[in-house]
Amino acid sequence: MENRILGRTGRQVGVVGLGAWQLGADWGEVSEEEALATLDAAVDAGVTFIDTADVYGDGRSEQTVGRFAKGRPELTVATKMGRRLEQIPSNYVMSNFRAWNERSRQNLGVDTIDLVQLHCPPTPVYSADAVFDALDTLVAEEKIAAYGVSVETCEEALTAIARPGVATVQIILNAFRLKPLEQVLPAARAAGVGIIARVPLASGLLSGRYDEHTTFAPDDHRNYNRQGEAFDVGETFSGVDFSTGLEAVRRLAPLVPSGVTMAQFALRWILDQEGVSVVIPGARNPAVTAYGLVPPGAFKAKPAGEVRVRALDDAPMRPAHIGLIVVMSIAVVIDAMKPITLGFVAPEMAKEYGLKPFDPAGELPVALLPLAGLTGTVLGSILWGWMGDKIGRKPSILFAGVLFIGTAICGVMPDFGWNLAMCLAMGLGAGGMLPIAFSLLAETIPPRHKGWVMVLIGGNLAVAFLAASWLSEALVPEFSWRVLWLVGLPTGVLLILLNRFIPESPRFLFAHGRDAEARAVMARYGAAAVSAEDVERVADEHDGGYSRLFRRPFTGLTTAIVVLGLSIGLVTYGFQLWIPSNLQRLGLDQQTAARALRDSTLLGLPLIFISAAMYGLWSAKKTILTLTALVGAALVVLSFSGETLAQDGWIYPLLAGPIVGTAAIAAVLAAYSSEIYPTRVRSRGSGLSAGMGKFGGVAVTAVLVAGATAPSIGTTALLGAVPLVLAVLAVLAFGVEPAKGSAGGPAEPSITTAEA
Repeated sequence: MENRILGRTGRQVGVVGLGAWQLGADWGEVSEEEALATLDAAVDAGVTFIDTADVYGDGRSEQTVGRFAKGRPELTVATKMGRRLEQIPSNYVMSNFRAWNERSRQNLGVDTIDLVQLHCPPTPVYSADAVFDALDTLVAEEKIAAYGVSVETCEEALTAIARPGVATVQIILNAFRLKPLEQVLPAARAAGVGIIARVPLASGLLSGRYDEHTTFAPDDHRNYNRQGEAFDVGETFSGVDFSTGLEAVRRLAPLVPSGVTMAQFALRWILDQEGVSVVIPGARNPAVTAYGLVPPGAFKAKPAGEVRVRALDDAPMRPAHIGLIVVMSIAVVIDAMKPITLGFVAPEMAKEYGLKPFDPAGELPVALLPLAGLTGTVLGSILWGWMGDKIGRKPSILFAGVLFIGTAICGVMPDFGWNLAMCLAMGLGAGGMLPIAFSLLAETIPPRHKGWVMVLIGGNLAVAFLAASWLSEALVPEFSWRVLWLVGLPTGVLLILLNRFIPESPRFLFAHGRDAEARAVMARYGAAAVSAEDVERVADEHDGGYSRLFRRPFTGLTTAIVVLGLSIGLVTYGFQLWIPSNLQRLGLDQQTAARALRDSTLLGLPLIFISAAMYGLWSAKKTILTLTALVGAALVVLSFSGETLAQDGWIYPLLAGPIVGTAAIAAVLAAYSSEIYPTRVRSRGSGLSAGMGKFGGVAVTAVLVAGATAPSIGTTALLGAVPLVLAVLAVLAFGVEPAKGSAGGPAEPSITTAEA
């Protein structure tokens, strides 16, 4: 980046700066993440001058720029004041200057503002000595380091240049607005006043990206101010009619040299004019822009060794983390409710459609319903784990929400076959969202907290069971089993609305070369941005595919994960799935059975908090072993005495352990599997873990389909107890303890860079 002196400020700035109007308002919606990523990308490219104003987004732009510029003394930040009140000369007085200056200094987080400009004031202001005396006073008081003006006309610019204290003049200058070349630039050059060229691309016209079909958002000034309806028309497309501007750009295009974009050509032309200090194009997005749900280039392979990862070791827990925990907790409950609801739907659906075993004369078994749903979750876990590594965690969660909405139609399907099809599609979303969510948490929450946080959030599987049982008790007697499917519509909408509050994983962004976006997310969550020489480089010569997880050094570890996942699946979808049906077979009506399960879950909820404390404060591996052994023991008791205890009324407190305990183990497993694999394969590791859990469910449900009967409480308990014992042995043999980070919490596992 070429540097020039910025007029009488004496500061050296890069010749291309950044206009920050669009980071505040009037250019369509720009999220905080996008704004910070845009600033980061600009600075990475050599930008050292940022121009904002107190009215851009009513201070939002100033606040964003201030947060970003903190600790970056190489940056020169200019703001503007004067547009907060009616545009009459009498409002440009010292009392208002002080109030505006105080507000801007608070927004920017500084004691002295580098450069303050009057924001296109009424023409008489430029001739008022009292105005410039007041500005000199602010300089003397060190409230501002220098001042300038932003003007609408060349006459205003010439009047300001004659003022000895004016350091800079900001004026519209581009290939459509040539008048400043005649007198303003020569006068400024002679007086030593800096020229800041704004609207250099004519609001994007000179980028060469627009045509007659281009549309702009309702809150974008390029839509609502084309005729100057809201403010000076010159600020929108430089006052040029849009169609006329497009034609001018087409005529200009042949002059653009090969290998140079129209925007580069337009900016270079301005900078070639003598007297120009800096141009300030605006930008709404960083260099890597997302189009729709899938970022461009997401599926292109990256050479080994280019992936860059750095743990967020020193980040404290901040309000942003708490907000993320709340959002992800809701998302997990929404997701987990989908497969859990199968158990509550099956009995009533079987009665309506005449399905075995509730109708011995029926042709089809009701077990086909959970088989379809669980098959979908298996496929979803694998597919979405791969997608999470390829396109990102956040877009993947959004896709899950879309699927939930689309499959809510299952509640109005006319026959059992269509219900099976919709149930399969629902499973695709439910199986894929959960592992993606856990991978995102593992890479966003500070290391010393992420283990227990993930277990606590994963424990919401029990909350999902509680919600499903409550909805079944409250709604099914009045609206039938179909209402449990229709609930997918509002919950899917809620998940999509929550998605805007879900960040992309910074480690994923680094791994895909989107460094500016990664640093923006890290800044939001209190982590320091990393430089290229500080990051860990991870080579993965086996790019893509799940086979990587079964190669060294992951072989034994993946074996333990697979066995434990299968055992959890057998318990969850063998024991839990058929509990509503089994309780009804033992004589309870639908509403009483649902209420019993609700109360049992409430009794066991404290176990989630205990598990989180054990995982965070004690040991990840030992927590898995302890919980697995305890739930296995409880299932052994139920396998021999379950039906007898149910008749005596003791079944309800006994159910609390397996229902909530299994949810706790699933949560611990999800946290564990997302911590022990490196970034490049982390979503696949989590996806495999979740997929194996669902596969266990598919296996036991397939057996039921073949036998066309639902097993008893004792049988399902035994089906879960045996694999849990095997899982304890596998974790003992192959399980590892996640390494401790510098902050005392789990960090990356002890696997060498070359191996990973």
